[in-house]
Amino acid sequence: FEGVTINLDPVYEEINALPVAYEISSTTGSYTLPSEYEGFTVTDIKLKNTEISFGNDLSNLDFSAIKDNQNYIGDRSLLIIGTKNGVEAYYTAKIVFADKVLTTAQDIADYCMDDVADGVQKTGYYALGNDITTSTYGTNTVMGLSNAGFAGTFNGCGHTVTLNNLTGAGLFNIVNGGTITNTKFVATITSYSWKSHILAHKINSMTLTNCEFEYSITAKGTIDGIAGVIAGNQGGAPSTIKNCSFTNTGEMAADLLFGYANDKYALTSLLKLSGCSVSGNVTHFGCQGTSNALANITSYWDFDASASGQLVKYVEEA
Repeated sequence: FEGVTINLDPVYEEINALPVAYEISSTTGSYTLPSEYEGFTVTDIKLKNTEISFGNDLSNLDFSAIKDNQNYIGDRSLLIIGTKNGVEAYYTAKIVFADKVLTTAQDIADYCMDDVADGVQKTGYYALGNDITTSTYGTNTVMGLSNAGFAGTFNGCGHTVTLNNLTGAGLFNIVNGGTITNTKFVATITSYSWKSHILAHKINSMTLTNCEFEYSITAKGTIDGIAGVIAGNQGGAPSTIKNCSFTNTGEMAADLLFGYANDKYALTSLLKLSGCSVSGNVTHFGCQGTSNALANITSYWDFDASASGQLVKYVEEA
C-alpha cells in the first residue's frame, strides 16, 4: 500500500552445525556459513553475551582481543549480526576455544595419552577439529594409576573417533580426573584381548558426558568396553557418566562399561550414571567383580545375585 511502512521483525536463529574449534593462541580464524544462509550481509561478529567484536568478515575473524586468555576456553558461540533480504538478522554459531585443536590420532597420543612414566598429569583443554580414523593408538603398556593420568578436557565437538582392530589399553591409558565430552567412538574388535579398551585401562573421578559408543565385536572372549578398571580413591569424587549411549552391533556379546570394579570400595561410591541407554548384543552392561565391590548397589545398578556377582542391567539414577 502506498505510503504504508511495514516493519518486519528481526530474525533470531541458531545455526544447526557442528562447533568449529579454534586454538586460544590464534590471532585469526574463519567461519563458513552453511549454504542456506546465502544472501546474508554481515555487519558485525561478536562473542555471544559479550561486547567483544571479531570484526565483520567471517573469512578473517580477529581474535586478538581474547588471544591467550584462558577465561574464554571452552564452549562458546559467535553472534553474527547483519541483514538478509532487508531484514535484520542475528545468527548464533557454536564454537570452541581450546589449548590445542587435534586433527590426527598422533595429536591425541601426544597431548592426551598418558604413559605415566613421569608421574605428571596431562592437563589442558583439547578439541577435535575433524573426524579421526586410526588403527594405531594408545599403548599396550598398562601402568599403575599413581598420581598421573589425563586430567584435562577432551571435547570431540560432535566428531567421530574410529578405532579399527581395537586391542590397546585405550586412547588415554589412564583418565584421572579428566573430562571427555561430545564425542562418538566407533570401535571394531576382531581379536580378543583383555586390554581392549576404548578410553583407558583405568579411570578415577572421570566425567563422561554426551558421548556415543558403538562397538562391532566379532572376537571371542570378554571385552572390557570403555575402561578396564574403575580405580577408586578413598574419599575421592566418583566418576560420572551422563547422557551417553552404548551399542554393540557385532555378533559377540560384550561388557560395555568396565571390566572390574576396585574391590576395596562399593561401586556406587565410584560411579554415578544418569540419562544413558544401551542396546545391541550385550551380556553385561555394567562390569564383572566380586560381591565386596558390589555390596552397596542400590539406585544405580540392578544386581543379579545369580550371575556370579555380575551387574546385568543399568538402572536410571534415582
